[in-house]
Amino acid sequence: MPQISLFTPGPTHIPDEILRAMHSHELHHRTPEFRRLFQDTREQLAQAMHSPVLPLFLSCSGTGGMEAVVLNSVGPSDTLGYLDAGKFGERWGQIAESAQLRSKRLQLPWGESATTENVISFLEQSPEITHFALQFCETSTTVEHDVTSISQSIKERFPHIILIIDAISSAATVKWDLNAQHWDAVITASQKSFMVPPGLTMLFLSPKYWDSSADIKPRTLYFDLKNEYRQQTSGNAAWTPAISLIAGLKAALSLFEREGWENVYTRHKNCRNRALFWFSELGFSPINVSHGAHSVSGARPPLSINAEKLRSTLKSRFQIQVAGGQDEWKGEVVRIGHMGIISSEDIDRCFLCIQQVINQE
Repeated sequence: MPQISLFTPGPTHIPDEILRAMHSHELHHRTPEFRRLFQDTREQLAQAMHSPVLPLFLSCSGTGGMEAVVLNSVGPSDTLGYLDAGKFGERWGQIAESAQLRSKRLQLPWGESATTENVISFLEQSPEITHFALQFCETSTTVEHDVTSISQSIKERFPHIILIIDAISSAATVKWDLNAQHWDAVITASQKSFMVPPGLTMLFLSPKYWDSSADIKPRTLYFDLKNEYRQQTSGNAAWTPAISLIAGLKAALSLFEREGWENVYTRHKNCRNRALFWFSELGFSPINVSHGAHSVSGARPPLSINAEKLRSTLKSRFQIQVAGGQDEWKGEVVRIGHMGIISSEDIDRCFLCIQQVINQE
């Protein structure tokens, strides 16, 4: 582990194998060597996610991917519906407002997980909605939504709706089969479970998504996905790609393949269960046990414990970095990331240090 052990919901610890891969690929992006790396990594990621389409790679954060997907598909006569159940859910509305697009919010209290009934009722009352966006995991609250059931019901009841999934903090932590899902746009990024520094976003876009974007005039030069698709189909990116991050992603995928994807998913589930056990054991109140994310767990400490002081002491005394709450939960919540190569033993080590801090207060 590094000098500072990251138990945060991204960025995550970068294994030496990935660091070496990033450092060893000093390539120019307009060369056959890079095109091979670029195409091989796209194919490897598609295979890992059981995707019928190759991903598009963008050099940006996950929010850039969210914005690109919206700007290229939601037109002036469309309405973006979205689930706002935390810091990242509200971002859909901010993107729509910035682009002067029509939007309608389904708002839930922080910490709640959306149900199929929530979403279907909202859509029944909102016939103007053409697109619906939600998080698989709302990282700010550490809660997963039942996206598989929700998306199945949307496709049965509202087959015209374009379904957009932010999977930034859930990809490679829970098993998917994009061949079997009903998702039209899926966004994920490098700095979470893929253990690569921030700056690479990966988009999976269905034929239905491309149909919805056919008549949309580009609102952006850099995020023009039709142009990006044309360029990447020919083996390169429209703009300077994140070469070292792509090399790191390829190494991460190979690392997971050696472990075995079923083992990867089981390990993330075990880490989630172990973190929730420890929170309860130490007197914390887990946020939502029945819908806890596979990538990050959160809880409120006992009233006698100051969350921010606990985080600060963990870092200064034990070189362990954990996350706190955001916005309305700032200072009230501790979040423990357990994605990437984190093991149950790492979770035990983290919580034993938390226990020492509590006992010494």
